[in-house]
Parts: sequence; C-alpha cells; structure tokens
Amino acid sequence: GVAVPKGSYSIYTLPSAKGWKLIINKQTGQWGTDYNKSQDLARIDLEVKPLGSPVEQFTIALDKAGSGGILKLEWENTSASASLTAK
Repeated sequence: GVAVPKGSYSIYTLPSAKGWKLIINKQTGQWGTDYNKSQDLARIDLEVKPLGSPVEQFTIALDKAGSGGILKLEWENTSASASLTAK
C-alpha cells in the first residue's frame, strides 16, 4: 500500500523477533551504514520464513508474480519478502 515514485533509493532491513521491516530511504550515496531516519520514505512489513537449504551469498531478487512481483531478500537460513505492483 505504499507508492514509491520512480527514482533512486537506499534500502535497509530491520530484523527483530517480532518481524522484519524493509526501510526505503530517499538518501543515496552514503557510505556504509550512515543512516538518516528523517529520509525514510516508507517502512514495510516483510514476510519472513525459513529456507529449505542455506544461501551462502546474500541475494536480492525480483520474481514475477501475477500482475506484479515479489521482492525477495535471502541469506543463510532466512527469506524475507514483500509483494509489489507497478503503476
């Protein structure tokens, strides 16, 4: 339910025992973890589930699904995902 205008963004994840959030941040070009919360465009709940087998390399993928897609973040034994649609 969040509209993200065309452009460049940084993404962060905020994992916790209660669930993960994907943070879409308008600030780009910063070094490492120089995070400015005031630049957040949105925080989106991610669906988290265990993977059947470990993933050694952190992977970000966009998979086609219906009229939209699924953003998947996978690493080690965890998959975190969010549905998205293009307008």
